[in-house]
Amino acid sequence: MALTLQREEFRLAISQALGERPGDGGMAVVLVKLRAFHAINTRFGYDAGDATLGGVFDALAELLREPIRPYRVAGTCFGFIVPTVKYPALLRIGIERALEAVREPRTIADDCISLEAIAGAALYPDDGDSPDELWLAAESALQAAAGDETGIVLHAASDHHRRHERWQLVSQLKRAREEDQFRLHYQPQINLQDFATSGFEALLRWQHPQQGFVPPDVFIPLAESSGLINEITDWVVHTALRQTSGLSLMGGRARVSINVSPITLFDPGFPYAIESAVSLWGGSHSQLALEVTEGTLVEDIAVSKRVLGALRDKGVRVAIDDFGTGYSSLAYFRQLPVDELKIDKSFITNLADSEVDRKLVETIVEMGHKLGMQIVAEGVEDERSLNVLRDIGCDVAQGFLISPALPSEDLTAWFGETASRKIH
Repeated sequence: MALTLQREEFRLAISQALGERPGDGGMAVVLVKLRAFHAINTRFGYDAGDATLGGVFDALAELLREPIRPYRVAGTCFGFIVPTVKYPALLRIGIERALEAVREPRTIADDCISLEAIAGAALYPDDGDSPDELWLAAESALQAAAGDETGIVLHAASDHHRRHERWQLVSQLKRAREEDQFRLHYQPQINLQDFATSGFEALLRWQHPQQGFVPPDVFIPLAESSGLINEITDWVVHTALRQTSGLSLMGGRARVSINVSPITLFDPGFPYAIESAVSLWGGSHSQLALEVTEGTLVEDIAVSKRVLGALRDKGVRVAIDDFGTGYSSLAYFRQLPVDELKIDKSFITNLADSEVDRKLVETIVEMGHKLGMQIVAEGVEDERSLNVLRDIGCDVAQGFLISPALPSEDLTAWFGETASRKIH
């Protein structure tokens, strides 16, 4: 049986445990994450990787005693709930045993391999009194565990103020959609052969009424942890298609690229949400491109292939965002429906002065073209880099040199000028 994601089941289990706990008793939400697991997939293949994940799940299930059971909450992340916690020191010992079970050497294709793993835990009531608060705190602890020499972090009451501020922001995030605080800005993309506009990337902005601009790298993780990301993504898709519906590009509608969280991508209802939005705004699937990171795709190859394949069959394009900062292996994409590679801006910044960066980008362009992919360069900020990209055959570019991200009301004006006039 395939090992599926169980995020919603885990959230419901936390809620149930909170409802059943003794009046004065504590409990814990624990997350265990495998590290550098992509090396297993690369070396042994995805079937072996899936079998290994199944073995980890079975090892946790064998160690934990009822009513404690494991859940797979992300590609390489497992969670479980300890319904009664009297002493945090004993909880730590239990988590250490769980990590030992995960790290136990196992045979993969006749090789003996030891997995790397870390763990983070949130404690009721110090770290929260709701499923979302506890899960958020456990994920924060898990992030801290990556830099801890023991690989285990338990959230502590001393960190309560910072967590309280984060939870307040989550509560405000829930109201942001209802109170029309979100905005989309669009960064133009140009074809490097003739400098004609080829499309736009839709970028989500949150203008908080008191705090002002809230960066996406602050609120997107909160949206993912709190379960709001699907609703927000649905708003982005509908808004982007509505706002660009009147923009024509070479006889057709302008294409718009939208960033997609792994949580949304792996949601069974996501393809239907796309279908509904395209139908509502009278567009075509080819008007839409979905940008996902490398890590998202390899987190669950089978699901990625199925979901993106179904969307691509209808004409939706698939782009790998920030290529070069994650697994950086084109081998992953041979079996996946990928149309575009977006080279991360860190490779573009010194492109005109760095021979190493030039060779790396040139290699990505060449290999991507051989696999039938279009290559997009992000973060283009000077003409010298633009010229290098054009010389080595890069297809599309975006960045401040071409244009900053524009509010929707400025898109019509952008179409009134040629991209070349903006650059030179």
